[in-house]
Amino acid sequence: MSMAEKKIEDFGEKIGGARKDLYALNRELRYGDILDWNDMEKEKYITKKEAFPLPDYKKMLEEGKDREVIFFIKKVRDSLPTKPLAAIPYLASAEQKKDIIDTAQKDYLVTVNRFYEKAMSLTSMSECARFYDEIKSENLPDTNCFNRKLIKATDLGDLDYISSGESWKTSSFCSLRMKRYFPIFLFFAMMDRMLRKRNTEKVRSVWSFMRVVAQLIFTIFKRQE
Repeated sequence: MSMAEKKIEDFGEKIGGARKDLYALNRELRYGDILDWNDMEKEKYITKKEAFPLPDYKKMLEEGKDREVIFFIKKVRDSLPTKPLAAIPYLASAEQKKDIIDTAQKDYLVTVNRFYEKAMSLTSMSECARFYDEIKSENLPDTNCFNRKLIKATDLGDLDYISSGESWKTSSFCSLRMKRYFPIFLFFAMMDRMLRKRNTEKVRSVWSFMRVVAQLIFTIFKRQE
């Protein structure tokens, strides 16, 4: 066997071994797991799917976690980039390009891992309400994760969290009772959006009252389940 053939064979074995190691982790992929990976392996496997494994939402609900908290976790995960985003200057050398990509991959894993750890530890909506400010204050390295999608996902002041369109209506952890009353919540959400555009004292008072009523109705329906 020639030296070139031996290198190709070793490379193939390494790829297969890395994949097996990844599947054997049984947890999220961390930076320490990739230290001996080559560039092709990093490009292929450093993704949201591995860094923030898809939770079993149905199991979480069966184990007693509030569906609102589960929905919040889902929205946070959905908002994160699917893979590292590296801003590479046009005139960057091959070495500079590699350094930028390596740093982006490391920052992505560190940041998404922290999102995963913090999100999965949430137990109440009061904790969810503090989520963005707390994780933002940690100064995590990958700023691409702190995008508009995350801001919207963590904004509990929006009635979309009570009736967030089809994504909430069709969620597997949304009960049949909640689906039956979905039009009511959708009505409040639409009115909420309309009233926000009219910034007068009277409208703001009506808007605040409607939000309280919507929250009350939501709580009543939840207790009846």
